[in-house]
Amino acid sequence: MADWRWNLLNALGPGGYPGFLMSDWLRLLRDNRFSVSPSHLIRATSASAGVVANSAIACCERMRFGAEVEKTEVRSPLFVLGHWRSGTTHLQKLLGMDERFAFPNLYQVSWPHTFLSTEAASTRLTRAFLPGTRPFDNVRQSWEMPNEDELAIATLTQRSPYVGGLFPQRCDHYDRYLTFRDVPSHEIDEWRSGFLHFLKKLTWKYQKPLVLKSPPHTARIRLLLDVFPDARFVHIHRNPYTVFQSTLHMVRRTFRLTQLQKSDSVNLEARTLRVYREMHDSFFEERNLIPPDQFHELSFADLEQDPIGHVRRIYEAISDCRTSPRRRLDSRITWIRWRAIERTSSPNFRQSFAVGSILSGCVVLTNGNTRQQANAMANEPQNDQWEPGLYDGKHSFVWKLGASVIELLAPQPGERILDLGCGTGQLTAQIAETKATVVGLDNSPAMIDEARRLYPDVEFQLGDAHDFEFDEPFDGVFSNAALHWIKEPSKVVECISRSLKANGRLAVEFGGQGNVRYLTQAIETASRSFLGHLLPNSWYFPSIAEFGSVLEQHELEVTQAAMIARPTPLEGDDGLRNWVRMFGQHWLKQIPTENHAAFFEQVEEIARPNRFRDSVWYADYRRIRVVAGKLLSKQLEGNVTL
Repeated sequence: MADWRWNLLNALGPGGYPGFLMSDWLRLLRDNRFSVSPSHLIRATSASAGVVANSAIACCERMRFGAEVEKTEVRSPLFVLGHWRSGTTHLQKLLGMDERFAFPNLYQVSWPHTFLSTEAASTRLTRAFLPGTRPFDNVRQSWEMPNEDELAIATLTQRSPYVGGLFPQRCDHYDRYLTFRDVPSHEIDEWRSGFLHFLKKLTWKYQKPLVLKSPPHTARIRLLLDVFPDARFVHIHRNPYTVFQSTLHMVRRTFRLTQLQKSDSVNLEARTLRVYREMHDSFFEERNLIPPDQFHELSFADLEQDPIGHVRRIYEAISDCRTSPRRRLDSRITWIRWRAIERTSSPNFRQSFAVGSILSGCVVLTNGNTRQQANAMANEPQNDQWEPGLYDGKHSFVWKLGASVIELLAPQPGERILDLGCGTGQLTAQIAETKATVVGLDNSPAMIDEARRLYPDVEFQLGDAHDFEFDEPFDGVFSNAALHWIKEPSKVVECISRSLKANGRLAVEFGGQGNVRYLTQAIETASRSFLGHLLPNSWYFPSIAEFGSVLEQHELEVTQAAMIARPTPLEGDDGLRNWVRMFGQHWLKQIPTENHAAFFEQVEEIARPNRFRDSVWYADYRRIRVVAGKLLSKQLEGNVTL
């Protein structure tokens, strides 16, 4: 929570529920015996001051809109079900892009009593004070973003497990409202009345069916069907271990912002596990109550891989989402894709951009840049993209994690060693410490200049891995985190083999098959939104078999090989952005500078579910590590049997 606005709200704000009325606030305090910790008196005082204004405005709002709201008929909603941190927010955003639906936004769930009267003015006045991201992750937020109706229900009725965030010492009492089992009927009636009233206000405002997302609804299928027999449900699920860790982190962060009592006595880990079990016990018991044509289920991993395809499947599976004829469904999906692009593209780009048929996946640039032209541009010679300061300052893990490859090479005093793709020379210098004679080779002038500055006693040369030659051969060739940048691996391996002595050896590590798959998908998806076409990936990430075959073609025999999964933390809040700046220039240079901020935001939003854990970005590295030896022609011949 580095954002100063979160710090301000944490110190002086009313907590997570600023929309209470005076009567509800006093009842809540009375029920909890006015037990407010001294350290949270400012928060309680701030909330108490706000309820006075809320009560007055709510009275006026009821007089102005009450009769019309009560006459409003709520059409059966579409409920997004799933445990917290399972992808429900992402799915609600995707479905909410369809203009036929409406959803409750952050302002409306925060001030459910008064939003019809105050939303337009208040959002303008308070926008500067709203933190740009949620307190427990880096998901962007604004007053207009979709949000959980459960927050509104907690304010309207206090019949919600979320109220336990205010009074954590009575979490067990409020957790009863997760499933409403063993809850008195009059409390269920209060919940139902408040829930319907809120949905009526939203329906009156938008005149559209609603897409609702609140994880507690996952445990209330029977209650929801009692209110809306024709409701549709989409359930999204995710790896439970990931969900548990992420939910625990979320609960800890949100408690800090909402609690009016100390939570030291609450075992949050045990509570998170208990709630998880209770939610899913209820879900599996009641899921079969939903008619088959009103229910659809998917995993977060599948949605992440193909969001448009799975939205289409939702439309096809759930009867009330279907449209006839088929082209109507396709137009809805196309509209969702267009809205996603429109929200992140520059105005000039939108004017020159046309979306074609979703079924063929055809996207046309009307300014004449075809896919073939894009490929040609991508294959043009690149300028030096490397920033030594950013490389050493934020991405030193690249060479630090490669230090163990030196042990596999085992350089000896007096040997000649080539460090291919030496970067700023840290590992070259470590090889020099073994008393071997080492030469560092790199094609980046900026990197070579920095290496020479840092290690003036070590020899560094500027050169191309595809075409290099030395007067004197080497005993060993070493390379770390470089070969995945090569365009033509066969040419590079030919040069390596030619530069080695007889019985010389090679030790390399670089990106292997599946390396940075999630990050690459996020960047490609975001760049496609801005450019309208897919830029080809410039990296070489082979399998062990593929790279081994190239080595054998050039008289290099593999003696050791491994594929290593290495999730790697990226330093700082801007870790992912810095990673793209450092290693993703192939994409970044194609996007106008004025669009970089929006591009980074979209990359982060796409990558966050898989690559952001406990406030840290992670790169999904997979490294191929190979040791090989050079064979003599006679040795090769000796291995042939007739």
